[in-house]
Amino acid sequence: MAQNHIHPGGTIEVTLGSGETGLKVGDGRLVGSMFGVILSLTRNGQTVFSNQASAQGDIAVISLQGVYAVKKTNPLVINLGDKLYWDNTAKELNKTNTNTFVGYAYAAAASTDGTVQIKLQTA
Repeated sequence: MAQNHIHPGGTIEVTLGSGETGLKVGDGRLVGSMFGVILSLTRNGQTVFSNQASAQGDIAVISLQGVYAVKKTNPLVINLGDKLYWDNTAKELNKTNTNTFVGYAYAAAASTDGTVQIKLQTA
């Protein structure tokens, strides 16, 4: 392995700040301009259960690659391959290109679906 290798880059750890007390495993989150899905939360060295909300100071491990089912705007029809954007206020995916581009629809989603499968944008 190269001497200057730091990390594979598939995940990143983030310390949650004030105002980030309602996040849970499986939620989407922006890290600067990068978007990912929370894989785990740790508080004082202990895993936060998936049904518990985050607290300020928790460590979130965020996946930056892969395919995940993430909350979407309703009612909104999404077709396979549609560009998806993250509404950081509503904390959901939509097709509004004034928001941050985060990936592509990996499957279609009907207007009544609460989530859409997203292939996270990695580059």
